[in-house]
Amino acid sequence: EQQSYIDTLDKKSQRLRILIEDLFEMSMASSGSLSLHLAPIDLEAMIRQVEMELESEIQNSGVALWHRFTKERAVAYLDGEKTSRIFENRFVNVIKYAMPGTRVYVDLSVQDETVQVKISNVSREPLDFNPEDITERFARGDRSRNTEGSGLGLAIAKSLVELQNGK
Repeated sequence: EQQSYIDTLDKKSQRLRILIEDLFEMSMASSGSLSLHLAPIDLEAMIRQVEMELESEIQNSGVALWHRFTKERAVAYLDGEKTSRIFENRFVNVIKYAMPGTRVYVDLSVQDETVQVKISNVSREPLDFNPEDITERFARGDRSRNTEGSGLGLAIAKSLVELQNGK
């Protein structure tokens, strides 16, 4: 019984640690106090790298990635570490919350010197909120969800995108 309590305390403390780290990163990103190390980034290569790092988790999630990439090279001046974090966050959300057996579309296009990346999926659970609210702090796609995660992931990703003058 004592081991059960210790395990519960350990899980709760790890969740609290992650929440504190996410809050700190959210605060830094939204305040603009993170420093950027801009360099030309090939976004197709970066997306494929993040997918490769998460390959087994993506396969286990039961979704199929469908790429629709531009034929021209999609390069933008970005911070590689922060941009990788954006894509990692989005794919982790797909792994956790996409409906198994569905397609996840990964679109990459260039138009008028603007690069656009769009990752879209079908949610495992019905969404019971305003879609514009999903990138707000502590937003959850399903209000009754009490699974892992702080509800900060997409808010952090949004802040990192905006920090790099994106939207």
